[in-house]
Amino acid sequence: MKTLIIDDEKNSRELMHTLLKAYCPEVEEITMSGSASEALFEINKINPDLIFLDIEMPDMNGFELLDKLDNDAYMICFATGYEEFAMKAINYGAFGYLLKPIDLDELKKVVIRAAQKIESEKDKETEALIVNQGKTIWVIRHKDIIHIEAYGNLSIIYRSEEKIVSDFSLNQLEQLLPDWIKRCHRSHMVNTHKIVQVKEGRTGLAVMEGGQEIPIASRRIKEFKDSLK
Repeated sequence: MKTLIIDDEKNSRELMHTLLKAYCPEVEEITMSGSASEALFEINKINPDLIFLDIEMPDMNGFELLDKLDNDAYMICFATGYEEFAMKAINYGAFGYLLKPIDLDELKKVVIRAAQKIESEKDKETEALIVNQGKTIWVIRHKDIIHIEAYGNLSIIYRSEEKIVSDFSLNQLEQLLPDWIKRCHRSHMVNTHKIVQVKEGRTGLAVMEGGQEIPIASRRIKEFKDSLK
């Protein structure tokens, strides 16, 4: 696990570094930043899994920093001396909230939860859909699906250059597949991780990594855009 400590107080940064290095074997890489501005550069450079974030900093506070980030891409644990910001941190989707002075047991709990979450997401990447096609059995990893098109009561699953006819209907696939493979139209589902652009007009279009343009039903456009955020 890669971690980033963001705190303008040198002693606090170094103490957190010491605790992580000595007591949290799940952490393999530790980077420190003394300001939110410096942290923006480090985040883009190292792409940390877990960020320990102070709130009150001179150039930019922790919440202002998060406004510049895709919060869902990182696990954010606030490490602060201010208890009153806890509710605001929850609204920002905080993964954890540690009060200074840092309690070692609470710190270890946060790190262990983060490690478990990373392992769980790795497991999801290997989950697959099993499709029977005549005498052939296809093992289709969820993450490799680009989009799915209804084909009568059947469906066509698009994976890179391959088209695989499945005897599952779209309604059945909605129940079987993870929620990031999303129904966008009566006849279509898309892997939201493979979208590169959403075009909006009277109806919408999801442009996929391979250049395919998949229709988004007009009644689903707002819901679909909100889900992508």
